[in-house]
Amino acid sequence: MRRALLAAAFLLATPASAFAADTTVKGLDGTTGLWEPANVSVHVGDTVTWDFSSTTAAHNVASSSSNWSLSSPIKTNPGHEPVSYTFTAAGTYSFVCNVHPDTMKGTVSVDTAPPPPPPLSEQPFPNDQPAPTVLEVTDHTRPALTRVRVSRIARGVQVRFKSSEPARVTVKVKRGKRTVKTRAVRVRRAGSRTARVRGLRAGHYRVELRARDLGGNRSRLKRARVTVR
Repeated sequence: MRRALLAAAFLLATPASAFAADTTVKGLDGTTGLWEPANVSVHVGDTVTWDFSSTTAAHNVASSSSNWSLSSPIKTNPGHEPVSYTFTAAGTYSFVCNVHPDTMKGTVSVDTAPPPPPPLSEQPFPNDQPAPTVLEVTDHTRPALTRVRVSRIARGVQVRFKSSEPARVTVKVKRGKRTVKTRAVRVRRAGSRTARVRGLRAGHYRVELRARDLGGNRSRLKRARVTVR
């Protein structure tokens, strides 16, 4: 998309005169001589060039209507240079070869040039991208776990805590260095929650809690000890 916008900006910022066209009318010998094409249509500011490179007979080009003046010398090839004329006003301009006035005649129809594009500041660039469905906000704030209370229940432990924001709270129950139970609790909104971990044998355990929010931020690790009987 960026390349398309840069290309459009270049086209809009370039003056209309930079895109003036050059139309060529070729002179041909034929039987008595002719133009190819004989009739052309251009815009104001365009240039028409009469080219004699394909001829060997004597030719020239001259205006034959009163609204313009053009007359080139009659020449033969080699060395018959092309003749150019830039049209600055709309109208119909007739031309002829003075050597072959009956067969080598034609017209140039000049239309008003299309208006230049409006300034770049007024150009509406359509947005080709769909509207975002999710507003992306960078979150650098880590969640906080407070009011952590761990108590024993029958063959297990009960953990109470308060989370400062929606998060996924992981509860690990360890015996020595080994993790024996893991419980994940999804907190959908800030507030207090209770989690229970069952299936523990009698003994001494260490309970660890950590929260991770939607932005990937992790809370400080919370630890507590409990004895299951």
